[in-house]
Amino acid sequence: MKCTEVRTILSQLYDREEPVTPFPSTDLEYLSANGYVLKTTKEDYEKGVSDVARMSQVLTQIDTEKSAEQQAKAALQADERKEHSFQFHFEGREGKDELSERIQKETAAIFGEESEINQLEANVNRLIQQKSTIDRMVACDGEYLSITGLGTLVFNDLSVRNYRVADQEFPDFITEIKATYAELRSISDKAASYVGWIRPQVPEIEDLDDSENGDNGSVDEGLSLLWSTGIGLAKLQGDTAQIGRRFADALSALRTFESTLPNKLMAAEIMAALSSQDVQILGANLRNLDE
Repeated sequence: MKCTEVRTILSQLYDREEPVTPFPSTDLEYLSANGYVLKTTKEDYEKGVSDVARMSQVLTQIDTEKSAEQQAKAALQADERKEHSFQFHFEGREGKDELSERIQKETAAIFGEESEINQLEANVNRLIQQKSTIDRMVACDGEYLSITGLGTLVFNDLSVRNYRVADQEFPDFITEIKATYAELRSISDKAASYVGWIRPQVPEIEDLDDSENGDNGSVDEGLSLLWSTGIGLAKLQGDTAQIGRRFADALSALRTFESTLPNKLMAAEIMAALSSQDVQILGANLRNLDE
């Protein structure tokens, strides 16, 4: 199955075009089994539509239950105030027992109302999700289909790369995309680690000139600078601890230079790509030039 064929299928489902152009059942089974397309029988679809149609009734029932709950709470509060009042001490045993029993029943009734309301609200949330799914479905060969969240992501990737991957086998494309995402996650994790490590070493990053950006300029510019440096270091191949040490050595060698912090960080990032020995030699040469 070629990428262009998958993109055509997903495009129809994404745009909810009806009727959907028929396509091989094997392709549909593949897309459904791998989570790109949700497939539903006509019977299940109609049942879902019927269930969603009851949502207004459930909402009305919730309002009724909440009203009953408020009334029960008001009655309970009134009885509890009576139980703690001064006059209650003059009540007879029968009156006290009757009030105590009523309070217990009212408390139990409130718990029951709350449980019922929670169940009804959970049912409404389920119906809302079900409605969202049903609204995205289109009829196709006696079944109903909709694109999933994963399918939407893949469709967007296919659309962006269509000019390059149109004739590529779709499974190969998925393997390539997974590898790309894994690499991006790795870079992101490493960058976050570098940002946390660099920030304490350059406290002056909080004092960047904010004259052009207003009061929040230094914060935004500082974070942007930290992350751009962290991402640059994360893209370097090798042991992160050694790269971090080379960056620290390079930054130390550059601190005496009359230059801006962004330029120093950029230069230190470039120097971190060198070997430790090269960084030391270059640092010594820079200090000699500075003298």
